[in-house]
Amino acid sequence: MLFIKKFSVCVFVCFCLAENGVWVARAGEWVLYEEDFHTYLPKSDWEGIQEVKKKESLFFGFLKKQAAVKESLALGLNYNFDVTKKITARKNMLLVNEYYMRHFLGSVIPPSSLSFCKNNLKKEVFVKHILIKPVSGEEKSSALIKEIKNSLLGGESFESLAKQNSQDPSVSGNGGSLGWISLGQTVPEFQDVVFSLCVGCVGVAETAFGFHVIQVDSLRPSKYVNLSVEEQNDFAFRFSSAYIKEDLKVLAGEHDSLLIKNSGVSFNHKALSSLVEKLKQKKKEASLSKKDFDPFVVLKNHSKALVLYQGEVLSGAWFVNKLDLSLKSNILFGSVGELKKEFLTVLLRDIALHRSEALGLNKNYSFVSQFSAIK
Repeated sequence: MLFIKKFSVCVFVCFCLAENGVWVARAGEWVLYEEDFHTYLPKSDWEGIQEVKKKESLFFGFLKKQAAVKESLALGLNYNFDVTKKITARKNMLLVNEYYMRHFLGSVIPPSSLSFCKNNLKKEVFVKHILIKPVSGEEKSSALIKEIKNSLLGGESFESLAKQNSQDPSVSGNGGSLGWISLGQTVPEFQDVVFSLCVGCVGVAETAFGFHVIQVDSLRPSKYVNLSVEEQNDFAFRFSSAYIKEDLKVLAGEHDSLLIKNSGVSFNHKALSSLVEKLKQKKKEASLSKKDFDPFVVLKNHSKALVLYQGEVLSGAWFVNKLDLSLKSNILFGSVGELKKEFLTVLLRDIALHRSEALGLNKNYSFVSQFSAIK
């Protein structure tokens, strides 16, 4: 709390200077900069908040955490074994996520969609639409859409046409106006048309909701316009993932199967069966003697070869080390199938971790920003 008191004299100044990208708070020689704050709360989120009290609350929450970090470092808690273990576990988890979220996902995102998102991220459009749900006979819908488009191009009021024809339940209140839309707020089919139209132009999009007669009323810069190039690319990547049409669960399953195959993974089912029986027996003995049962102890002492992985023979101790580092405290061992599933998960994480490091994903903006905040 002493640090917070020191910071309190800087609050008014820090909000003024943050706009210039200088410092946002300081106490003696300790200075916090705008980029420090935005590792805690992304700049796009901060700029989207209008209420001053909410901003103050978030800012003081940031100061409290930073003060706690300062005290923790002064006490040397960053050298504590449990702390370093947790940080390593989180780092590894993030690198595994980075592999799947950036490398795997990036391999199935259509390049044209990523380019489209990058090109349109920095603008938002004021959109009006008239929803026409399909009726029996496609010709009827087409004729109505053509009639509405011609009426709009002829100068008829959009609101009047929307109230007469739109099947959007909210049309009576908004007259067909959807308001300002930025990238990522609508389905891709709608988004593609909206961001391809010029101001005043009329287009048609087909989505799962029906046909949309769309008119763009005006343009303005989006909340992403002042972000760094790295941040903009990160948002564009996220939004472009919506364009993946294949079933991601199926794609990921196929990808994981290939990773396992290429890593030469082979299970010793006889040894796994023996391990399961030993785990069940030890659990039963612990229950009878009213003692705690730790499957990790049994697994660690099981010296038989369980898995062949990248030319190496793995025993239970290898899996214990990996599970311990991942901070996972329980495993399923009721059957060979359950145990094999747990081991496959551990192996896939290890493969993804090493591939992530080999690909240099630990230098990616998304990883660095997340890990910095976690540390």
